[in-house]
Order: sequence, then structure tokens, then C-alpha cells
Amino acid sequence: MVILKRLLLTKNKVEYAYYPEGKEDYGIISFDLTTKEPALLKEDGKKSSSYKGQAFKRIKLYDSNNNFPETGLVAWY
Repeated sequence: MVILKRLLLTKNKVEYAYYPEGKEDYGIISFDLTTKEPALLKEDGKKSSSYKGQAFKRIKLYDSNNNFPETGLVAWY
């Protein structure tokens, strides 16, 4: 599970903090709305690709729907 919290939304980019397992140690992802390129600004403490990968995928989904909610949750098994 990863929790997403929107930090910034402009006409050019969006930034989300992602919290693996809802823990305090978070990472930050920036997504360029023009180039559609994600960037990892801060890695989470778990340093597991599955958490940031799930967060990246969800942000891309938000972009395809042109809807960037303040918070989000991704759960998988």
C-alpha cells in the first residue's frame, strides 16, 4: 500500500509525496505535465521500487484523467 499526498500543482507540473505502508518516511515524485516525464525528487526510506513504481503509475493515471486529487491510496497484493 502507498498513500499519495499532493504537494504542488501548477500548469506545468505536479508533485506528490508518497508514503509506503502509510509510514512517515516518504518519497517525493514530480511529474512534468508537458513532457509527461516523472522524476524522483526524494527516495523513501524503504528504497523499494514497487512503492515508487505504484506511485508513478497512479500519477500517470491521474494525468490521463486530468484529475489530480489532494490524496490517494494504491493497494495491491
